Amino acid sequence: MFLLIINIIVGVVLFSLGFLLTEKNAPFTLSGYNQMSKEEQKLFNLPVFIQFFRKFHFYLGASFIILSLLFYLLLDEDALGYLLAFYPIIAYIFFIYKTKTFYPIKEKKILKVATWILVITAIFIVVLLSFGNSSSEIIIKEKQIEISGMYGQEIAFTEISSISLVGQLPNITLKTNGFALSSVKKGYFKTADGEKVKLILNTLETPYIIIVLKNGQKIFYSKSSDENKQLYEELKKIKTN
Repeated sequence: MFLLIINIIVGVVLFSLGFLLTEKNAPFTLSGYNQMSKEEQKLFNLPVFIQFFRKFHFYLGASFIILSLLFYLLLDEDALGYLLAFYPIIAYIFFIYKTKTFYPIKEKKILKVATWILVITAIFIVVLLSFGNSSSEIIIKEKQIEISGMYGQEIAFTEISSISLVGQLPNITLKTNGFALSSVKKGYFKTADGEKVKLILNTLETPYIIIVLKNGQKIFYSKSSDENKQLYEELKKIKTN
């Protein structure tokens, strides 16, 4: 529900941008246009541009809200995150492509740079999501365990205070440094009590494995219910040896 609210707020903001630009304030608010000479501004078809600008943002904002509601009802909260990450970027690449004919050559070069920035941003998000969604494993080695993937670490057996299974997570209120979707959470989070914990959750299936280190750090891990139980038994044997 939280992400749905965020998406709706973003959709309302995008829709509201359609009211932002007018012929009166264009010399002050329209990037590129406000840097043109008087002669270039006369050649710029401002009324048509403003009409397209308004329609674009009205459609973008309305469609974003509608898609967010559909994704929430038919898919899951992770889908809302993907929509938030990619839909506006793709839309603004289209916007730049359609409006570049309005601008003189020097401004077109800036628009080209802006397009590449958006493309690179989209690629970065794809890589981040792929890495974050890849399964993090606990690998048992001779003298340590290794948590692979995003926010992974190596932990010597001598650093471990206890290993147990728990039925639920503490009340998480804040992500301080990490990756989080509805069912995948990796990184550092704060609890309602102000405690900083580390989550390596490929899923939210219970029971969770909790590894408490001698320095007080708590690491919660989950992959699947059966795998969690099996892994716990293997870790328990090592801890008792």
